[in-house]
Amino acid sequence: MEWWSNIDSVQRLTFLPHILMGQILSFFILFALIIQKRVVSNWFMILLIILGNITGLVFPPSLITINTVILFYILINYSGLLLKAVKSFILTAPQSTKDLTTNLKNQSSIINHQSLGVNHQSLGVNHQSLIINHSNIRRNLYNIPIHVIQKILFIILSSPSLIYFLITTKFLPWSSLVEFHRTHPMMIPFWDYILGTGPIFFLGLIGGVLAIFRRNRKLYPMVLWIVITLLFSIIFTHIKEQSPLRFTQTGLFIPLGILGAYFFESLFLIANKTNVNNILSKTINHQSSIINHLPSLFLSFFLLIYILFNLFMMSISIKWQTTFMTQRIGANIPDVPYPPQTMYPLKTWMAGIRWLRDNTKSNDVIIAKVTAGNFIPAYSGNTVFWGQSNTVNYNEKELLVDKFFEGKMTVDEAERFLKNGRVNYVFESFQEREKSLSKPMSFFYPFLTESYKNPDVVIYRVKG
Repeated sequence: MEWWSNIDSVQRLTFLPHILMGQILSFFILFALIIQKRVVSNWFMILLIILGNITGLVFPPSLITINTVILFYILINYSGLLLKAVKSFILTAPQSTKDLTTNLKNQSSIINHQSLGVNHQSLGVNHQSLIINHSNIRRNLYNIPIHVIQKILFIILSSPSLIYFLITTKFLPWSSLVEFHRTHPMMIPFWDYILGTGPIFFLGLIGGVLAIFRRNRKLYPMVLWIVITLLFSIIFTHIKEQSPLRFTQTGLFIPLGILGAYFFESLFLIANKTNVNNILSKTINHQSSIINHLPSLFLSFFLLIYILFNLFMMSISIKWQTTFMTQRIGANIPDVPYPPQTMYPLKTWMAGIRWLRDNTKSNDVIIAKVTAGNFIPAYSGNTVFWGQSNTVNYNEKELLVDKFFEGKMTVDEAERFLKNGRVNYVFESFQEREKSLSKPMSFFYPFLTESYKNPDVVIYRVKG
């Protein structure tokens, strides 16, 4: 996936549904928790926590980004209250402990030798000196708004989805996902990316600066969203633990669009204020009144052109995507795409995959070349020996698959190879025949039994 796929709104809608879902949920959560700046009901809070965990499962970078935004928002706006509450707890508890120690030393046990009884009064502890000054702690805690506590709870209780991924990706086969991103990071040419977003990037930045200058705290989350997204992208450009591209997929266009709209709103307010002042001064005639309205008219015209231009670009995007697909449908070469791309597959080719769906078990392993290896898990539900780029030991398996389909293995080697890979079926079609020079797999490996055949696909059963 290239970086420009995330900028085009049409492409996001058509074949990036998980990313789009993460972006929608991110904005909804930020709007509910921060922008509205109010206490939410307990049931709604539970819903937000559930949605947060869903976001983390669907697209983890989105949850990482919004949790960081919420955390920084709390630190910027309420760090004083939080520090005061923590400080009161830390300083008050040791003082009470000190009082307890002093009291026990000074009021040692006095045994009444006449009665050999214990003078309970002398052992009595001055409870007033032992009681921790909870009132200060409570008072400082109560000063923290409930909606801030809800934000902190959201960060904590939405984290299990991220912890789940952290634990899962420590073990095979899921660890290969992390390893693939380490060895094949999806980088961002930042300047090209910025230019690719169009004017909205610069309009959004100006709107962000204006929001900070005018102390519009409602828009601080949008400013933080931009800053943290770019910060994560820069960090992971140098730390190869995750592809920096992933963090630009968290919906950067959302805060940019909102801040860009805020910038235009501010300009309109300034222009309208100027018009009102001129009217009140009663120093203008009819001609100068028209002139004074020119800023508002110019802004309206510019905004209209800007919106029409964006709609035009969306229509161009739809046109080139449909043209691309139409050309691929009408083309004779290749029969299946390489590398695997979203396109309409051949009916006979898909018929073979559907046969696997209807006649094999989901845990049956299929061996095929790269395109079938990507389509089979999605459409038949089977496991493949090799396919997606996140496959464990991708490069080593690619060499073995090529050697197998080229017929360069002996019969004994092929049997051991398929047995060790727990392969149950061999899928033979266009790409596979390119390797075998159109010779059937049964020509090289007689132990394969033909289970399905149509003009373009043969599926073999592995004996044993």
